Amino acid sequence: MAKMYKKDFNYWRNYYSDDIVHRAEALRREHTIESTGVQIHIDVYEQPDPQSSPTVIFNHGSLVYSRMFTHLALDIHALNYNVVMADQRGQGLSGGKRGDYTVPECVQNIVDVCYWAKDRYPSSLFISGGSIGGAYSYYAAASGIPVNAIASVNLFNFGIHRDAIELSRYAWQTKIPGAGTWNALMFKVLGRLFGNVKIPILLVGKFEKVMAKGQKAYDLMWSRDPNVERSVSLRYTASNFDNPPAIPFEQNRIPILVMNQSNDRMIPPEMTKRNYDALSGDKKYVVLEGFEHWSNKPEFWETVVTETHNWFQKYI
Repeated sequence: MAKMYKKDFNYWRNYYSDDIVHRAEALRREHTIESTGVQIHIDVYEQPDPQSSPTVIFNHGSLVYSRMFTHLALDIHALNYNVVMADQRGQGLSGGKRGDYTVPECVQNIVDVCYWAKDRYPSSLFISGGSIGGAYSYYAAASGIPVNAIASVNLFNFGIHRDAIELSRYAWQTKIPGAGTWNALMFKVLGRLFGNVKIPILLVGKFEKVMAKGQKAYDLMWSRDPNVERSVSLRYTASNFDNPPAIPFEQNRIPILVMNQSNDRMIPPEMTKRNYDALSGDKKYVVLEGFEHWSNKPEFWETVVTETHNWFQKYI
């Protein structure tokens, strides 16, 4: 591991060797755009001829930010793509109150980044993401952006109360008739009355089960990262209910690859599979066998990159 750095915006370097840090900083260019009233930070890894090269936009999930996926950006870039990675509002290096955002706002951030990228790089445009970022990727694509195909690790539907509950610590409530409706009503009322109030995110999701056992060193480093929000607003939790995608899964026509971790202890693999089964259109399902929700093992990311590349190559 690289040595510790004191400045907050350099903390991401702690996750990587000096070699990866130096490679990334030699390639990476920084940009900002305005979206949902805040400045969105964008990292770009360009090809030598960027306008004729295909572009991949990767969208992060919760409690992470784009530079935590630097290795992924370098691996995709090595396959001759421009790589665009943006932090959503209130997260990472972007503007906005920490942890204060909604599902529609995050999706709009991604939509605006996609249009910005398409204007700069007019060749094929692909969109991808992991965890909640995988769901956001479909939501953004369904909003009408000119995307060739999607690659998603996990897939959720924020228009289904069951999904919102299964994403949380309270998945056991799905066995209680009517619990989804009552939860949606409760969170919507709390979001309307106390929307700016923030609660510890560990009260919302099972983030202590993100990492696989045996990766404690990485887990500890992540727990100390000053760029990761530790609480979220009530308006965010409320937005996980009653926010279906612009195009229902059953009416999808965008080519989509869905990957699902078989040993995920945080998000039920059955949920991603259920949403995949609901999809129409050209699609492919890949089980990431033996992996949990997050892994820093090279073979995990090699599989994700290989499957993503093979899928995107069909639609260039």
